[in-house]
Amino acid sequence: MENREELITEIDLLTIQMNKRFKQAMTELFKGELTLTEYIFLKYLLNNGPSRPSDAAAVFEVSLAHVTSMCDRLVKKSLIYRERTEADRRTIEIGLSEEGKAIIEKFTKIKREFLTTLYQDLSDEELTQLIFIMKKVNDSFEKR
Repeated sequence: MENREELITEIDLLTIQMNKRFKQAMTELFKGELTLTEYIFLKYLLNNGPSRPSDAAAVFEVSLAHVTSMCDRLVKKSLIYRERTEADRRTIEIGLSEEGKAIIEKFTKIKREFLTTLYQDLSDEELTQLIFIMKKVNDSFEKR
């Protein structure tokens, strides 16, 4: 039987491989229309509504310059809007445009179909076990 250190090393390698393959698959599925990062950012706006760039930077733990750069790309693609708020003209708000909502709907469906195919060889019991383990590992981050 492998020792714990070897098991953890194997998990680490598999996690890296899975992340790489997932990013590659999403890049192919999104056909250059979106990056995975842009998709995640648009989903954030969909789920949280209009936001200040500084709030998004805090949530994603990235610099405001990074969010500004992403917003510039997404505004050019007509997927988000950027405007000054009425309450405080110094404050900028970003939100999803109608085109942004449509592309999120389109790619969420594509992603769902991909994940359904990816997990097709796992039984419902195995999926339940996987969810349990992933939640347990995720909860470990909260304890740090």
